[in-house]
Amino acid sequence: MTLLAEPRSSDTATQGSSEAPRGARMQLYSVVVAGSAATFATLLAMTGRMWMLPLAAALVYLTIKSYRIYCGQIAADQRHHEEMMRLHREAVAALDAARQSEQRYARAARHDDLTGLPNRRLFGELLQRSMARAARAPEPRYAVLFIDLDGFKLVNDSLGHLVGDQFLVAISSRLQTQLRPSDVLSRLGGDEFAVLIEGFATPDEVCVVTERLQRSLRDPIRIQGRELYASASIGMVLGGPHYETVDDLLRDADIAMYRAKATGRGGYQIFDPHMHASAVERLTLETELRHAVERHDFTLVYQPIVELPSSEICGLEAFVRWTRPGGRVIGPADFIPVAEETGLIVPLSYSVLGDACGQAAAWQRMFGQPLGISVNISSRLFARTDFVDEVERAVEVSGLLPGTLRLEITENTLLNSADIVHTNFERLRRMQVSVYLDDFGTGYSSLSSLQRYPVDALKLDRSFVAKMTTPDHGCAIGNAIVKLAQELGMGLIAEGVETLAHAEQLLALGCPHAQGHLFSEPRTTEATEALLARAFERAPSNVARLS
Repeated sequence: MTLLAEPRSSDTATQGSSEAPRGARMQLYSVVVAGSAATFATLLAMTGRMWMLPLAAALVYLTIKSYRIYCGQIAADQRHHEEMMRLHREAVAALDAARQSEQRYARAARHDDLTGLPNRRLFGELLQRSMARAARAPEPRYAVLFIDLDGFKLVNDSLGHLVGDQFLVAISSRLQTQLRPSDVLSRLGGDEFAVLIEGFATPDEVCVVTERLQRSLRDPIRIQGRELYASASIGMVLGGPHYETVDDLLRDADIAMYRAKATGRGGYQIFDPHMHASAVERLTLETELRHAVERHDFTLVYQPIVELPSSEICGLEAFVRWTRPGGRVIGPADFIPVAEETGLIVPLSYSVLGDACGQAAAWQRMFGQPLGISVNISSRLFARTDFVDEVERAVEVSGLLPGTLRLEITENTLLNSADIVHTNFERLRRMQVSVYLDDFGTGYSSLSSLQRYPVDALKLDRSFVAKMTTPDHGCAIGNAIVKLAQELGMGLIAEGVETLAHAEQLLALGCPHAQGHLFSEPRTTEATEALLARAFERAPSNVARLS
């Protein structure tokens, strides 16, 4: 930054000393000329000699001329002095503005613009000092709380970012009132805050502070005539000599916060080393999963769906398996949640759909049977505009018989009322693709959802089937679901049929189809093909459709 320099006193003195002699000389010259003129005028009057008259007139002219020059010089000196003073004032003002600007920049670099709290940079510096002091102390006593607001995105999306900013300011003020003057509250960014606590005797005191912070958020916050409620998930880390960097400590606090968020809104968790190991495993799993999707390192296994009471195979459900590096085979429950979070579920689902349709079509041609194939579909796919196009492409490329593809969805799909979901349901119906509601009774959908969407069949969850032979509420709910499907004219498949007693109870209730280990466990492609060959040799007639 280029600044105007303040005029130095020595420079001012020098300028004054150079100008003063010039003014003094002009003043002396005027006095001499005026004196000479007066002398000649006196001589002229006394002697009466006219030859002195021109000389006296010249001296008078010179006197007047020098006086005017003198007055002009005085005015010029005054203007010069005023100009120098103006430049001096401007230089001082520029320096003051530069200092203030520097102070503002320094504060802005270390404080949050919205809340005025220390930002991540300043918080890191303060935390580094605490870690340095703790390294010299016999018992380190400092802790970090990592705070993340629950559901803040909903405030921004529904009420706008202006209200969201006001909400954050109100939250920061409320949190600040619950802390001691020695504690440091920082806004790390977005809806994330952090607290540095020092000088506590036991970790229980930190827990008390954490609980106090969470209680402070229970009261509503009024913004623009609306009552908004907040809750926060908090991760706690107790400092120690094993922490060498600020990043390591904040990383572990973040891990504890996400563990708290996973257990429910408005809770807190204290970090332990197992959480870090779990986070590393989660990151490794995500990396390997990305590579597996790129290389198509997945296999499908198939479980028969049978008719009751004949136990004849009328369809198959495809399940995906993944062999991780190292040879360990894991099921969908271990990696599908990660695929959902990362968006990998989309390419993975399309890949599984294509493979399942291709294999089912091959078996249809091999055995001459309209064998049905069921494929699990993520609720995220139903909200995509290209979903039905991908389904249509999989059916056409594979040559699958019309009416033999069944897509299994969860109840969460029915909670989405977007127009694209309705459109996709209608397009699937026109394509003769059936939609089954998987694990019915365990989700959050209502009976109105069954009327709003064209669902073809319900799948009774295994938890209800397991209680079929016991006189409790689980058995009653299972019985009610069977009757509901019958009243609505929907197909019904009972999952997890493990014993003959389960099958007999389902048959007595009028359940038409079932699957489970009683009939067959999920099998590889080769084992399933052998099973189908034996089944269709015994029952060569066409297989009835479920829907």
